[in-house]
Amino acid sequence: MNLKSVTNKLSNWFQGRFDRSDSLAIAGIHTTLIAVLAACLSAYLVFTYNTVQQAELKAIEEAEKINSILFLIHQCPYRNVNQTELFDKEKLIDLMFKITTGAEAPSVPKDVNGRAQKALGIMGALVGQYPFPVLYFTTKEGRYAARSEAEPVSFANLNAVRAWINEMQKTTAPFTPEFIGIPGSLSTLLEQFSKSTYVAGQRDMIMKSPLLATMASRKLVPGFGTHVTVDSLDPLLVYGDFLDRLAEATSIVKSTQNYVKRADALERGYPSKSRLKIILILVAMAFICGVVYPLAAANGRRVFALWLPLLIYMLIGGLGLGVFL
Repeated sequence: MNLKSVTNKLSNWFQGRFDRSDSLAIAGIHTTLIAVLAACLSAYLVFTYNTVQQAELKAIEEAEKINSILFLIHQCPYRNVNQTELFDKEKLIDLMFKITTGAEAPSVPKDVNGRAQKALGIMGALVGQYPFPVLYFTTKEGRYAARSEAEPVSFANLNAVRAWINEMQKTTAPFTPEFIGIPGSLSTLLEQFSKSTYVAGQRDMIMKSPLLATMASRKLVPGFGTHVTVDSLDPLLVYGDFLDRLAEATSIVKSTQNYVKRADALERGYPSKSRLKIILILVAMAFICGVVYPLAAANGRRVFALWLPLLIYMLIGGLGLGVFL
C-alpha cells in the first residue's frame, strides 16, 4: 500500500458521511462534552466574580472606617471661618498651606489670635465635609449649618473608593510636613494662642458658668455635638488630636489603597469580557455543529460533525490556557 492510497483513504474517511445511527452517537458525545465544558465555564465565572467582588467589598469596608474617626476640633469653641469659604475646599487648602508655612494672605489675619482661630476654623471645615463624614450643609436660605451627627461617607463601588482616596490625599496635603516631624509655624502659632489672654478668658468663662461647665464635662460624642468639651478648650491638645486623627485617616487610606490594588490585580488576572464572549460564541458553534447538525442532517458529513467541533474545542482550550499564561 503506497502513500497515495493511504492518503486517499484518510481523505475519503475524513470527508465521508455518517448514517442515522452514527448521528445519534455523535450528538450524544458532543452533548456530554459541551455540558462538561459549560459546567466548568460557569463554575469558573462564578468563582471569578465572587473573588473580585469580595476584594472590592474589602476595599469598601476598609474605606468606611473613616466614619468611625472623631475629631476634637469639632467641639473647639475657637474656630473661625467665613461662610463664603466653608465649601470652597480649594481656597481652604490654599489658606491652610499659607498659615502652615507662615505666609501672608489678604484673607488671613496677621495677629496671633485671629490667625490661630482662622487655622482652627479651616481645620474643622476640612474634616467636616467630604471626604470625611459630612457635618456642614447649606440651608435653603443659603447659609451654612451643622448637623447634630455627621452623615457617614458611603461608597457605591470601587470607582467611588478611588475618587475618595484622591480627595483624601488632596485634603490632608497641607498637614503632611507636620506628620513627618518637620517644624512648622502652625504648632508655634497655636502654642502662642494657647497662652493668650483670650483663650484664658474663654476657658474661665466656660468653666465658671454652671450650665457650660456641666456641658463641658461630657465626653466627646460622634458628630458635631451641641457642646464643647474640657479637652477642646486647649488649642494645643486640639491640634495634637487633629494630627493623630489625620494620621489614623492616612493609615486607613493606605490600607484601602492596598485592597484596591489587590482587586485591580485580580481583575486583570482574569479573562476579559471580549475573550469570554469569544469562548461563548465558540461553544455555541460547537453545539450547532456537533449536536444540532447531526440530528438535523440525515446523511451529514463527518468534517462538520466531528472535525470542526474538535477544532473548536482546541480553540477554546487555547483561549482558556492563555488566561493562566
